[in-house]
Amino acid sequence: MAAVTSVRKTTVLTAVFLIWTSTLMVVEACPTQCACTDTTVNCTNLQLFSLPANIPADTTVLDLSYNNISSLLPDAFSTLLSLTTVDLQHNNISTVNETAFYRANVFTLSSLHTIDLSYNVLTSVPAVLQDGSLPGLLNLNLQHNKITGISANAFFAVINNGLLSLDLSNNLIEEVHLEAFRGTAPVINGTLDLSFNKIKTFPVLSTLNSVITVNLEGNQITEVPEHALPNYEAFPFSVSHVYLQNNSIRLVHNNSFHPDMKVLYLHNNELRDFPGFELWRLTELENLTLNDNPWGCCNDLLEFVLYVQNNTHRLAFVNDTGFADVECMDPLDMRGTDILSMNTSHLAEDDLCPVATAVAFRCDLLMTIVCLILAILKITEK
Repeated sequence: MAAVTSVRKTTVLTAVFLIWTSTLMVVEACPTQCACTDTTVNCTNLQLFSLPANIPADTTVLDLSYNNISSLLPDAFSTLLSLTTVDLQHNNISTVNETAFYRANVFTLSSLHTIDLSYNVLTSVPAVLQDGSLPGLLNLNLQHNKITGISANAFFAVINNGLLSLDLSNNLIEEVHLEAFRGTAPVINGTLDLSFNKIKTFPVLSTLNSVITVNLEGNQITEVPEHALPNYEAFPFSVSHVYLQNNSIRLVHNNSFHPDMKVLYLHNNELRDFPGFELWRLTELENLTLNDNPWGCCNDLLEFVLYVQNNTHRLAFVNDTGFADVECMDPLDMRGTDILSMNTSHLAEDDLCPVATAVAFRCDLLMTIVCLILAILKITEK
């Protein structure tokens, strides 16, 4: 009996020891100073200069935000094949190696659906987004970097897989290549955010089969071209929200917008006139902003005025500067007139309204007077 009892005690002690050592191994597998819970590894705000060692292989969520990491080296995530989310916001990352997230025939992070690289110092879009190495990527956040341009095929692979969100806001983007958003079947099933950059020319988005929301607020765009958005005949429900407020838009062409769109923000631009029939085409429109524009209330504006007066239920007002409502700026004797209530017979002769133009005059300090004269001549020419 004593022998049996001794064996049982030994077995129990062995079991306890194994449990204790396995627990110790789990603790030791967590990177130093990081916190590990289930398959989430939290290494935020630890002043790290590189990725920590000993990240558990089964990690699904890796939070490395608010550190001092400057680059993502080759094979940076090669052992973390279960990753779904990588948070690298608020670091000092300037380079992302092409094989940081992928190496052909070695490892593929097929489950990775969210990458946050916002608030870093990237100057270009990481090349890893072009080669098909992130087949499951849905959300990519690149806002608040120092990206100056978007090259051809910059997102070729990830938009073919169907992104939900691509955030490039608050960068220094001036140029967007004509084929920046090209792919074999390019789709953004959510939001493309290019707001608060320095974009002057409306980017070519017609290469996308679909994009639900386009945000170009706070750029320097002067003109909205014909067929600016994806092909609405092939993809009739592809665009629903377009935000173009706080630009310098002076000219909008016919057939610029998607006929089934629901939200169009155009307030705080430099619009003097507008192709009225373009608005009549937007039969599903629910929310339209037009205020804070210097409207020229002449005969050319008739269709626009008729639309506004007959569709007040679609209008919304987001007041940024100056004009409280949709008001006339020209002619001078009509300045401040509310377009929503004006009598259309009071529209002035066209020669009393400055000609709308997408040409922007740029002046340096020494040429101010010359530029002012040219601007006056341009406005008064007929």
